[in-house]
Amino acid sequence: MGRKNIKTIRSEKFGLIKNVLWILLSFIIAVALWFMGTFNDQTPVTRQLTGIPVTIVGEDVLNGKDLYLNDIGDIKVNAIIKGMSTAIFGINTDDVVAVIDVSNCVSGDLSVYPTLQNVGSDVTTTKIDSVDISIEKILTKQLDVNLEITGRPYRGYEVKHDLTEYDESIEIKCPESIADIVVGARVNVSVEGKKAMFTATADIELLDADGNVIKNDKIKLSVDNISITVYISQ
Repeated sequence: MGRKNIKTIRSEKFGLIKNVLWILLSFIIAVALWFMGTFNDQTPVTRQLTGIPVTIVGEDVLNGKDLYLNDIGDIKVNAIIKGMSTAIFGINTDDVVAVIDVSNCVSGDLSVYPTLQNVGSDVTTTKIDSVDISIEKILTKQLDVNLEITGRPYRGYEVKHDLTEYDESIEIKCPESIADIVVGARVNVSVEGKKAMFTATADIELLDADGNVIKNDKIKLSVDNISITVYISQ
């Protein structure tokens, strides 16, 4: 009976020691895994982002300085970022945008580097594609207005051209490349069947060197139309 109790006691002691060792080993493994995870989270890593949409800001400031940014279209860039793994891989790529601030730019053909936004303050951009932009001066140009009279007055009546009254010049404001194309302006008035003085309002047509009508929403006119007074007598 005594020998059996001794064996039982020894077995229980061995089991207890074994359990303690397993607990100690599990604790060591857990600490090692935690340390490895923590170390990896604090390890600087790089990540490539592709197809980042480009957004332009500061155009209102640019226009206030009589400068105009030509449309760059739907531009996307690629970039390489660097930071701790938790910060890098926690980025939602759908939120990332590449911003170009043109408020301090000057006229000319420029190559600029966008700034990434929505990547977090702990992330740095190590490389990013440049974007080519073109900025023009906005010019004010004075144009002579040519009056074209169409139709025929009532039978026995004629137009007194030397008495016709209208504003013979206007101003336009637009980017330099467009201003170079616009060389004149024209208004039309019909005298068909008229037999007395009358006043009409005519829209202004802008013309190129070949006499073709130019329509461009980037051109701002000093007036949209002109009032014309035509004298007719027998």
